[in-house]
Amino acid sequence: MAVDPNPKIYNAADDAEITAINFGTGDAGSYEDAEAGVEYHVWNDKGLVLGSSRMTSVKITVRDADGLEVENVTIQKWAEIKSTTIEIGADIGNGIGVLTDETDDDWPEFQAVGKENYATLGNIPANCYRVIFVRVNIPTSALGIGYTFNIYVTNQQPSSPIAKWITGLWGNGIVSGTHTLEVTDNVGADSKIDIDSGYALINDREVYLSVAQTYTISVVAGTYKIYLTSVGVISSTTGTIPTNSICLAYVTIAGGVVTTIVDYRNIYSFQNYNRIIAQHFQDMMAADPDGIHAAITGTGAEQEVTTAITNPDYARNISITTTNVATPSGNVTITGIVRGVSDTESIAIIAGTIAYGNKAFDTVTKITLPAGVTAADTVTVGFSDKIGLSSQINAISAVFKKKVNNTDKTSELTGKVSAVYHTVDCSPIAVYQDMEFRYARGDDGTWAETPDTGIGYTIPVQALTSSPADGATTYFGNLPKAPVTVAATSKIYIRKAGTIKIAEIYCYSGTAGTNESWSLSIRVNGATDYLIAAVAAATNERVFSNTALNIAVVAGDYIEIKSVQPTWVTNPLTSIFSGYIYIEIN
Repeated sequence: MAVDPNPKIYNAADDAEITAINFGTGDAGSYEDAEAGVEYHVWNDKGLVLGSSRMTSVKITVRDADGLEVENVTIQKWAEIKSTTIEIGADIGNGIGVLTDETDDDWPEFQAVGKENYATLGNIPANCYRVIFVRVNIPTSALGIGYTFNIYVTNQQPSSPIAKWITGLWGNGIVSGTHTLEVTDNVGADSKIDIDSGYALINDREVYLSVAQTYTISVVAGTYKIYLTSVGVISSTTGTIPTNSICLAYVTIAGGVVTTIVDYRNIYSFQNYNRIIAQHFQDMMAADPDGIHAAITGTGAEQEVTTAITNPDYARNISITTTNVATPSGNVTITGIVRGVSDTESIAIIAGTIAYGNKAFDTVTKITLPAGVTAADTVTVGFSDKIGLSSQINAISAVFKKKVNNTDKTSELTGKVSAVYHTVDCSPIAVYQDMEFRYARGDDGTWAETPDTGIGYTIPVQALTSSPADGATTYFGNLPKAPVTVAATSKIYIRKAGTIKIAEIYCYSGTAGTNESWSLSIRVNGATDYLIAAVAAATNERVFSNTALNIAVVAGDYIEIKSVQPTWVTNPLTSIFSGYIYIEIN
């Protein structure tokens, strides 16, 4: 059996393993230790001591000292890493490392790492190492002293029983519906339980499968909880399962033999192994009763409204607020985009209060008021607290994980998921909350129009505060800096081939400015631009959203966000950007 990889970090001279780095004291807006970073070596089985297998899917990131993601150093991604070359270690009596198809990473830019953000290195064979440089880029807005953080180097090795990723395990083991837990030996001093055909672990937006295992359990009478630890070890207890472990089964022992097994794994059909989706919502807006359109005065005739419409931050259900002066009646029809497809919804007016729709609209293109609303009454259109999933689901149980601000809130899912409208009711959503859902995408062959195939990853983008200039073209990526006028200096490198499907970028300006058309695009490899959206709005908040992108990218490509600014009558001031790019894996 292959020996698991053995990752360690050494200094540049390779004569000391690094367990602590003191970056010292720095001022806001500065680099520590230096802008060029400090060199370290990420080794796999230095010296071939263990004869380890190749280290694959190598990731590097940082967490708080306690492993969480709540300190500014992690949330704001102060730590930045650059990987350059791969090297073969010296022969110290056990042989040298062997490179097969490994190549230098050769990153031209540092990558920020931290909360929900990691850098992916190339594979590392045994007795080989990747050269990395680490620096701390302290933002100008930094507050606080005495921060400590941990650098995590993790990997997925196919022969190991569980993916070695950064923190706890999410969800329960997922297995095929035909694969059960069986007692294979119920005679003698113990009983063996076959965990047939393995299990899968859903962990930080990735799905990993493992091999089947056999576990030997005690014959002492009692009910045992069989669980899997975060390091891939199956164990049992009659007490509380340890933190960051997942429950596989309850097993009852009586009379020295196994009498019952209760399987606690989530059961899905085999094809759904590759259909687990992790969908993240960053800096959500609270429900806003006039967030789509301000009050519209009725005319006593059917009225279509297509101007002054503001789209929601994400796919959200619609709210209709109606006054009650002359007993208004009828249905308001909303026309727009739902999961990338044109759709409509008819919402019955409730005079004097709020009526809610069920469909989650990405965009709204038209609002149609009924003839039952006269000039005495108004209708106001907003968005509410039901969030639309990017893919359809077949059952409410398909949504199995909810996180709010990186805190587990799975218990809040009960009674809140709709498999008809493919939404999750998150009422009440607080302003700037982050949310994440993990769910099994449906697969009944009837919804080919859904814009993604099920598994992918997101890349965050951001730009610090600036005041956009008239007629300028600027660029930003995910570095913590203001937009710049020089292209190819804010690169975000693609490390896994796929197709860019979604771009969602939120801009807030302290001074709104006037409503000239302002466009954002994705620029690929410094050459080709793909429009995200052009927004003509005189509002503090501008949302540049596109769920119908289809941009093929391969490992080694880079992207930037390109901003083409109009000549405003009144310029927006103190504008700041935040958002993400979703890439579906091919």
